[in-house]
Formats: sequence, C-alpha cells, structure tokens
Amino acid sequence: MGAEHRLISDRERGELAYLGICTGCHSYAGHLIGPPVQVIQALYRDNPEALADYIDAPLKRRSDFPEMPPKKLSRS
Repeated sequence: MGAEHRLISDRERGELAYLGICTGCHSYAGHLIGPPVQVIQALYRDNPEALADYIDAPLKRRSDFPEMPPKKLSRS
C-alpha cells in the first residue's frame, strides 16, 4: 500500500509552484535570471490575475532580463 493522497490548499499549491518553478530564476530581492520578486509584487500588487495571465503567456517587457518561458499553470 502506498501513501494516502491528501488535498492541499490553494495557498500550498501556490507555495509549491513558487518554490518548484519561480525560484529557479527569481530571488526575493536579488537579480538572478529574472527580476526580483519584490519588483514583481510591486507591479502586480493590485492585480494578481494579471500576474497569472503574464505567467501563462509572458511577453518580453524588459531589456535587462530575458523573456520568461510560459508556464501554463493550472488554475482550478
């Protein structure tokens, strides 16, 4: 018998996506491949749906960072 499946909350799903995907290119305050999370939070503070849309279909917006590849995150 294997381990039982457990349901995870939307918050946990978001944390797992951030840790497993976003942190490969973004740090909280420093410059890696992508811009710092602090900058992204400031840009999308009042519109988290726009951030999700950008993650699904990013466009090159900054000359100092490469274009982000699309992630096509599930939103259920």
